[in-house]
Amino acid sequence: MSHPKKIAGKTRLILGGMVVSSFLAGALPAQAVVPPAPYVAYTTTSYWNTPLSANAPVDPNSARYINEAMSAWRTGANDVKFNYMQMRGTPEQTSPNVGALPLFIAQPTDRLYTINAQGRTVNVRIPANAFPGTSADNAMQIIDRSTNQIVGMWHARKTSSGWAADAMDRQWLNSGGIIESQSGGTSGNFGHYGVAAGSRVIRVDEVRAGKITHRLEAFWHETAQTHFWPMSGHEKGKNGIVPEGIVIRIKPSVDLSRRGLNPAELVIATAFQDYGAIIGDNSGVSSLHRVQFAGADWKALGVTSDSLKSIPWTDWEFVKGGYDPR
Repeated sequence: MSHPKKIAGKTRLILGGMVVSSFLAGALPAQAVVPPAPYVAYTTTSYWNTPLSANAPVDPNSARYINEAMSAWRTGANDVKFNYMQMRGTPEQTSPNVGALPLFIAQPTDRLYTINAQGRTVNVRIPANAFPGTSADNAMQIIDRSTNQIVGMWHARKTSSGWAADAMDRQWLNSGGIIESQSGGTSGNFGHYGVAAGSRVIRVDEVRAGKITHRLEAFWHETAQTHFWPMSGHEKGKNGIVPEGIVIRIKPSVDLSRRGLNPAELVIATAFQDYGAIIGDNSGVSSLHRVQFAGADWKALGVTSDSLKSIPWTDWEFVKGGYDPR
């Protein structure tokens, strides 16, 4: 499958150690220095970084799950009003950046903090300009290559003595990203029912580079009381039929070049087609995916909550639950 060319833009600022752009431009001029490829967590052969083949098995309940999404869209049940995957956290929404996930890349010179939550202790470097998200989760994420880990924090907060959180997840960057309790897992990888932190957000630097090379996470409007590997559990008390841990993707037969997508939107849609998104949580509203907290940059790239509007649910399918593409 072909991929879009790299997206280039003038450097405007650095967010959490990540260079972002002020506007979308054309191809890089011949004399320009190509920036290094965005860092991708986990081994290249990991479950998260392995694309789905065109003939990956379709789940026997795929049509039922898609029909359920269509039914919810038609009836407006549980505030579901969209016939497509939404982006959450884009700047044009009523509450800008709510739902966006702040992501920071630590430097070896950043201060090392000790975080304790849920009986776990993590020592991680956190940049001085780090901040949690503005939604009720107050979530944030740190990639710290100096300590070989990616750490997610919920109800994160800066205290007089450092940082605190009510919940955490952590995976070693040089591992396969599977939590220790699951088949193929690595000791020390834990949290979030097994959804790898590296899948949880659409990053500005990856979109600008022209390619996302890993699986993503989607939040479904209502999930079922069951789950598949690589997840170890699921959110309870919901009324849906779609299991957590199953992967949804845009059908390989869909020609994305004919859907009127701008270059940045095409990068995102291609990732959903090539790698898919694991259903990792219940959203309570529409089915969606999170973007990085970087509102001005998404506006410059032309990414909105409706960027995938031209790809309705009928163009999606669920891969067989528990399928490992490696």
